[in-house]
Amino acid sequence: MLISLIPAKARQFPLFATIKMQSSSPAPPARSPSNLRNLALLAFSTTPFDPEHHHACFASLPPKLKKVILQSAICPGEPLVLGRDAHEPYRKVAVALFLTSKQMYKDAASVFYSHIQINSWSFSGLAERFFTGTLSPRNWVRKLSIRFQVKDDISQFETLFPAPLRSMLEHGDLQELEVIIGTKAPRKTLFGSPSPDNFQMARLQVGENKDQELVGFMFVTEAPFQGLLHLLGDPRFKAVTMWIEALYHLGCWCPFHAQDAETECSLYEGFRPLLREDFGGDMPLLVLDWKRVVKTFLGAKVLKRSRRK
Repeated sequence: MLISLIPAKARQFPLFATIKMQSSSPAPPARSPSNLRNLALLAFSTTPFDPEHHHACFASLPPKLKKVILQSAICPGEPLVLGRDAHEPYRKVAVALFLTSKQMYKDAASVFYSHIQINSWSFSGLAERFFTGTLSPRNWVRKLSIRFQVKDDISQFETLFPAPLRSMLEHGDLQELEVIIGTKAPRKTLFGSPSPDNFQMARLQVGENKDQELVGFMFVTEAPFQGLLHLLGDPRFKAVTMWIEALYHLGCWCPFHAQDAETECSLYEGFRPLLREDFGGDMPLLVLDWKRVVKTFLGAKVLKRSRRK
C-alpha cells in the first residue's frame, strides 16, 4: 500500500491515520497514478476533519512528501504547456489549492510552475500574457522551454522575452532554459513568397574572433537572433538545451547537430508528404550544439549580400 511509503513519523498525523482507516477495501497498486492521485485529493479534502487542523498536518509533512503529493495532483508528468487543453484539469486543481492559503500557494506554485513550455506559434497570446502579467507565477519557474519558428517568432527575443527572463533569473527560481526551433513544413514554399529580406543569403563574417566567412541567412546578424544568442550564453543558467525539428529544417543548422541513428535529418529540399500528425503533433527533434552556435554567430556581420535567385 501507498501508506508504507510514508515515513513512520509522518504517519502519526491524523491525515494518515484517516487514510489507514479508509483503506480496508481493495486498492490499486501502491505506485499506480490513480492511488497517488486519490491520496493527493484526500490530502486536500476539508473533510472529515477540521480544515485548520488538517492544513496544519499537511504543512508539517517533510518537504519531499509534500512535493510527491502535490505532483500527483497538479502535475501532468511533462512540461506544463500553456494553452494545452489536456492540462486544464491540472490547472483547475492548482487554482483551487492556490486559494487555500499563502503557504499552500507557495507549496503548490513551486510544483505547478516548475517546468513551463511556451509554443509561440500556437499560443502567442498566452505567452505574451504570461511574460507581461503578474510577476509571481514566473518567479516559480525552474525550467523554461520556448518552442518557436524563426520567421514568425524570432522577434520575441528582442521585444518580449529579455526583460522578463532577466527578472526570472535575478529574482526567481529560473535555472534551466530549453529552446526548440520549429519549422513550418510541409509547405511548397518554406517562407511563402516572397521571402522576407532577412531570410536572403549573404556572405557573413563569423566565428569567435570574426576570422571566418560563410554564406548564410542574414537573420543571424540581426538584433532578435543576436538576442537569442546572448540569452543562451547567459552564465546564470545552470543548464541550456537547444533543439531543431528533424524534418524540413534549414540546412544552416546541419553543421551544429549530430546525426542520430534513430532520428532522420531531412532538409526542406528533400520534401516528403509527412504531416505533424504523423508524429503525434510534434516533429522528432535533433539536439544542437548551442555553444558552437553562439561562438559562430554571436556578433556576426554581413560582408556581401548574395544575389537573389
